[in-house]
Amino acid sequence: PRLYRGGERPSSELGCRGRAVWALVRRGVAAGSEGYDVFRSLDGGRTWRAVLANLDPLRPRLPRIAAQAGPFAVLGEGGAVFLSWCPACGWGAILLVATGDGGRSWRRSTPLRGYAPVAAAFVDARHGWLLTTSRPGSAPSGLLWSTVDGGRRFRLVLRSPALGLSPP
Repeated sequence: PRLYRGGERPSSELGCRGRAVWALVRRGVAAGSEGYDVFRSLDGGRTWRAVLANLDPLRPRLPRIAAQAGPFAVLGEGGAVFLSWCPACGWGAILLVATGDGGRSWRRSTPLRGYAPVAAAFVDARHGWLLTTSRPGSAPSGLLWSTVDGGRRFRLVLRSPALGLSPP
C-alpha cells in the first residue's frame, strides 16, 4: 500500500507478531504536533487498513494517539499499544492507547506523569514493560517500569544512570 503522500520523506517504524503487522509513518512536526498515520494488517501484509492519524486531511475522522506519536508494541491477534508524551501541551503525562480488535476501538489511560516514553514491549495484553527518561531537573537516568494490567498502572522496577536517558 501507499503509506504516505507528497515529496516528504517520512520516518517509519514497523512492528509485528504472528500475522499482525503495524506501521507508524511520521510526516513531520510543527508547533508541538506531529503528522502521522498508523496502518495495520492482520493477514501477514496482504491487506491494510488505516486505524489512527493526526493532521492528515485525507483521514480526518480517524482517532489519534495524541498530538505526537511515541513508541508502540504489537500484541498480535489485532492487539497493539501506542504511547505518547507532549511536554509542549502542558500536561506532561504519558498517554497510552490500546486496542485488542485491530483498531476498531481504543482504550486510553494516562498511567505516568513527568516522564517521556522511550520504548515499550508487551508479552501479552496485560503484561508489559516501558522504558522512560527521568523527570526534568533530575539526574539523567533510564527508568524501567512493568505493568500487569495492560498499562493502566506501571510499577518502577529499575532506575539506571547507565542508560543516561534525559528528558527532551
